[in-house]
Amino acid sequence: NPAFQRTVFHLQHTNPLLQKYVLSIIVDAQILIHCVYISPTTPHEEVNSLLEALPLELPNITTTIICGDFNARMGLLTGDTRSNHRGLLMRNWLETNNLINWNCRLAYGKPTVYRLLGHSIVDYFISNAEFQNVQLEIRDDLSLTSDHKFMTFSITTQQLLHIQQSLHPPRRSWNLGLLKQEKYALRYQSTFIRNLHLI
Repeated sequence: NPAFQRTVFHLQHTNPLLQKYVLSIIVDAQILIHCVYISPTTPHEEVNSLLEALPLELPNITTTIICGDFNARMGLLTGDTRSNHRGLLMRNWLETNNLINWNCRLAYGKPTVYRLLGHSIVDYFISNAEFQNVQLEIRDDLSLTSDHKFMTFSITTQQLLHIQQSLHPPRRSWNLGLLKQEKYALRYQSTFIRNLHLI
C-alpha cells in the first residue's frame, strides 16, 4: 500500500516449515507480523511443529501480530458452530503462549468463510501484546472471488512507539560532519575494521 509510510523489512526464515507456510515482516523495527496459510490437508503433526517454530519475539522486538488462514475451527472459543482437531492444537498453543485471539474479543461468532454448506471461523488475528483503540473488521460487502471474507485489523502505532521508547534509553547521536576531517574518518575506519567481526 503506497499510503503506508512505515519501514518494512521482509524476514527470511531458515526453518523449512516457516518457509513453506509463513510470510514475515518487521515494521519500523518494532512489530513482527507473521502472515500464515495452512492448508486443510496439512498433517496435524506438521501444524503443531509449525506453531511451535513460529517466533513470537526477536531481539529488541517484543510485539508480534499473527494473521491468516489456519483452517482451524475452535468452536465456542470463537463463537464458531463446530471445532476440529486443528482448532484444539491452536487453542492449546494460544493458551500456552498467552496469546490474544482478537476474533474472540472483537468479532465473536462472526464467520470468516461462507460456503454453500455453511460458514466457519478459520481466519484469525492474534497477538502477544495488548493494544488500545484496536479494530477488527470482517467485511461482508467485498468480494475477493473467494469464500473467505476480507478482514482488516487496525492498531494505533503511537502506543507502541511510547512503549518502545520507555524500554530503551536514547541512542547516542553522531556528528557525521566530523567524518569530513581526515583524522576522524581514519579513526572511524580503523574502529569499524577492528570491530567488524562482532557483526
